[in-house]
Amino acid sequence: MVDVNKVTKDSANLLVEEIETTIQNYTEESIQSLDKQRYLAQKKQLLVSAFGKTSSGMTQLIIKDLITDIDQELAHFDEITRYCNQYKEYYIGILKVVKETIEELKILQ
Repeated sequence: MVDVNKVTKDSANLLVEEIETTIQNYTEESIQSLDKQRYLAQKKQLLVSAFGKTSSGMTQLIIKDLITDIDQELAHFDEITRYCNQYKEYYIGILKVVKETIEELKILQ
């Protein structure tokens, strides 16, 4: 039978590392999402500028569709960024209480 009443140093360290890795993953995903938002915003700006330079109704219609698609992508990546930042904060809180618990239980790291 496994003794679940005693937390080992290795188990504690592994848990801390897993939580830190999760925080890092959320941070990286958030940064990637922000980079994509930046690119899409620049792409949109170019399309908006190009819109005014054409008099073709069909070309303007296609540009409007492209801009609408970009707006939807921007909203999607904004949602991803908010989600990642929110969950990163949750995991930072979890890491804090886990470290406090490790200290209280006097598990040497």
